[in-house]
Amino acid sequence: MKMNKFLVFGAIVGSLFFSSCSSDDDIRVQNGGNMDSQEIITIRERNSNDPLILSNKDLPKEKKVLKSNDFTKQSSLQNEDYLGRSYDIISNGIGSTEGVRYPIIDIEKFILDNPDYYYSTQLKQSKANSFSFSNFERFASKSNHSSKISSNFSINLGVFSIGSKHKYERAFSSETINETNRVFGEVNVSIEDASYKLLVSSNSLKKIREKYLRPSFLDELYNTTNKEFIQNYGGLVITDYISGGRANAVFTGIHTENSNSQTSESSMDNSISASFSYESYGASADIGFGNTNGSVIASANNISDFKTSIITYGGNYGFSGFTIPKSIDDVNIDLSNWASSLNDSNNHVLIDFNDNGLYPITDFIREANLSYNLNRIINGNGLKVEAENLIEPRIEARWVLYQYGIGSIALVLKTRFNDDLVLKYSNFVGYWNNTQEMVSFAENESDDLLQFYNLEVVAVPYTPGIAYNPLSNPNLPIYSVHYNFEYRISDISESSMKKYYDSNNEILYLVSNTSEGKFAYSIQDDYILDTYGIRNWVDSMQTIQMSNKDLDNYTIVGL
Repeated sequence: MKMNKFLVFGAIVGSLFFSSCSSDDDIRVQNGGNMDSQEIITIRERNSNDPLILSNKDLPKEKKVLKSNDFTKQSSLQNEDYLGRSYDIISNGIGSTEGVRYPIIDIEKFILDNPDYYYSTQLKQSKANSFSFSNFERFASKSNHSSKISSNFSINLGVFSIGSKHKYERAFSSETINETNRVFGEVNVSIEDASYKLLVSSNSLKKIREKYLRPSFLDELYNTTNKEFIQNYGGLVITDYISGGRANAVFTGIHTENSNSQTSESSMDNSISASFSYESYGASADIGFGNTNGSVIASANNISDFKTSIITYGGNYGFSGFTIPKSIDDVNIDLSNWASSLNDSNNHVLIDFNDNGLYPITDFIREANLSYNLNRIINGNGLKVEAENLIEPRIEARWVLYQYGIGSIALVLKTRFNDDLVLKYSNFVGYWNNTQEMVSFAENESDDLLQFYNLEVVAVPYTPGIAYNPLSNPNLPIYSVHYNFEYRISDISESSMKKYYDSNNEILYLVSNTSEGKFAYSIQDDYILDTYGIRNWVDSMQTIQMSNKDLDNYTIVGL
């Protein structure tokens, strides 16, 4: 079996469709069994003796098992503590502690065991930069924030637009920033104390996945929906950042001329330049915002309603939240005392990232299905079905539509995360409305599978219109790449699978290692065995020992 990471049905359409026109007796083209309903047909009910628990949050308190180092209480973060934490760029953009989330890496243990993989550098410098943008779609290119994210990860630049828009809505208002001909800009004055960096390579990532992931991270990964996980954690991990203090002034105005983006941004640049003062003294600076003639200067640059709001990160005597937006003429803010307070390192916080200082959270996840789904959410593409809750696993018979109403049938294991794992294919190729063939295939072939997966079995029919409009009924989708995770395991022999327990991460793996490829299920908690109806099967499996590093060579699906 060729173990493609994702099942791309389009690649097999041609071969199977043309086979339907051949004289091969193993392929049958039929026309029959009209279907008048799209209702799901139950073929076998779930075994009532197997508890259905979709998350350990549903377990009684006495049955919950806290794993080692799980949710340890932490005091306020020290400068080194930001490393290995997740980061959310949607809520507030890049470059502040507001985006810092929860620990992914057991950073103390990792640095203790691998001291050469970490270093810090004193910077002791200050700098200022400014830029303008005519709309939030242009924010990413003007801010250069995309360079902060690992160059090996392709991220949708629209994500930066969302984060920046949220920030400007907080500073001004949604109504203000959506006004016609609004232009925007900002000034960042950074007093940089030090840089902190983890060595991130293919080798160090393997080490981290093998031994240094936080149990709380894995617990949330397996016990929340993909969507909720990203909402809580964000999509990135901090690996290289700068500490110190930063003053961020945001500006907006209305461009009064009908002109292109470059012209309006240039006008905004000129207006901003006349609205702040900055003089550097090594690791400190004199900083001021405001100009009694600011509106006149802005007007000369075809900018009206020119106003600003300011926030500071780190230090004392600053502004912990955005100031009330004011006309630049009415602003007179001197941040020199704030800058001086940063001589005390206790007042330092995370203020920026070096290039490639943020890595996708999926680089720390072995499970192919979870990684695929999370990447789609991080990039704002979403899933075909973004379930609000984890769903009941079951075996589904589904049509695989090729073209012109012709298709075949597959038996699919639907996971808690709404992934589709293709267990069996039918030799049948025929018209979509042959419900009898679908039910017959499901009845006959599921008997074999039920000795492993003691689950509900259903048939899921649909009309041809669903094929060409797959979002019209999310409960009856066709298979299509770029939606939920899909993978073919039809050549895996469940009876020959073995189990391996990873004591570092406390995860059980059901592994298949054959000439056809390497595949594994991963099970993070004991209740999952009952949820998937696989406890008897797993209990009877042979236990093996293997190198944890070898797991990187497997396609792993988290159950």
